Amino acid sequence: MNRHHRSLRGATALAATVYALLNGSLAGAQAVVDIRMERDTVSARSRPGFESQGRAFGGFKLQPSVTVATLATDNLYARRDVKVSDVSVSVQPALSLQSQWAKHALNLSASATVDRHPSHSIENIERFEMAGDGRIDAGTGTHITAEAGFARRIEPRGTTGDTLFGAKPIAYTLLTGGLGFEQEFGRTRLSLTGQYERYRYLDRRLGNVVIDQSARDFESVTGDVRLAQAVSPGIAVFADASLSHNRYPVKIDGLNRNSTGVTALGGVLFGISRLLQGEIGAGYLRQTFKDPVFPTISGFDYHVHVRWSPTRMTDVRLFAARSFQRSPIANIAGVEQQDIVLAVEHELRRNILLRPGASYTTAKFRGSERRDHFAEVHFGVAWFVNRHLEIDGTVAHGLGRNNVPTAWAREYDQNRATLGITWRL
Repeated sequence: MNRHHRSLRGATALAATVYALLNGSLAGAQAVVDIRMERDTVSARSRPGFESQGRAFGGFKLQPSVTVATLATDNLYARRDVKVSDVSVSVQPALSLQSQWAKHALNLSASATVDRHPSHSIENIERFEMAGDGRIDAGTGTHITAEAGFARRIEPRGTTGDTLFGAKPIAYTLLTGGLGFEQEFGRTRLSLTGQYERYRYLDRRLGNVVIDQSARDFESVTGDVRLAQAVSPGIAVFADASLSHNRYPVKIDGLNRNSTGVTALGGVLFGISRLLQGEIGAGYLRQTFKDPVFPTISGFDYHVHVRWSPTRMTDVRLFAARSFQRSPIANIAGVEQQDIVLAVEHELRRNILLRPGASYTTAKFRGSERRDHFAEVHFGVAWFVNRHLEIDGTVAHGLGRNNVPTAWAREYDQNRATLGITWRL
């Protein structure tokens, strides 16, 4: 997903995805710089005897899995006025198919989540996701990529978009597609990418009243060009420019919330050794809205993706960025968001990983004085019992705050504990 159009979430959801986000970013940096240390990290290191082998299926590897988890919380609705404890059960089947070819690549995946709350059935939800991506190796240093996905998702309680208390959680579908082209010229790499996202929100029912959510429907098209130049075996500099167009198909009170965004970034990619790898960029962001009632967003832009490995047993990851997000409120055109995530992964033993972390998010609503703040600290443990079985546990404390006196009920403190068992073929 393009950095400037990630789904609007609080720190709770962001912390849960930080590992995948940073792994992808750092892998890209290493490909430009130096791939020798790419797998010399806690998360990527091979663990013979504890890695699922999957099953050969033609030229592919078939990898099915299922997770059964239980979640306990002392504040189910993430609110101040109604604080309810809850214990729920989640079943999460998944299936992936990965090509094993020497040239080109094709990957397909599907997953689902079914959550059940015996004491609060209104919170029962179902989610699913299907995705595919491929790569054509057209020649030496020439690669063409494509990706597509479709998902049904749920806005977590307590996040900025959770606006309907008393009704089932808000559901939406997300359709994504992307194309990319990459060409290497010796020590120089040119990358061109295009990304499409379409959000469609499903109507909700509050008692006998049907609540139309179509005002939140959102579409985004983004194009990006990046030029990276290696200056040593472990350092490269880059220049990046992107153009985006955002559209709300449904107008509210005659307001046109469509906007166009431009960003320009420059920075450095580094991977000199296992000790420090990553990417740091800084530049300028400008988001202009079609309707003059909404003020332009402009100014300093940045992103930081850094992995520090002080020892072979410990990885420390930092992610920080400014971004423009779609709005969960009908008369607000967009949200200026800033995220900071710190995650640690420590290999206590070859098959036991400790995962503490913290995150902080601020969301400023353009055309309004409202600001939301989210924070979380968590501690997780992953135990790889054998090739097929993994047990994970996490405890977390999260909070949400805002500066709108009439919305005091939406402020919250929440404690959560999760225990999950995953089986893989």
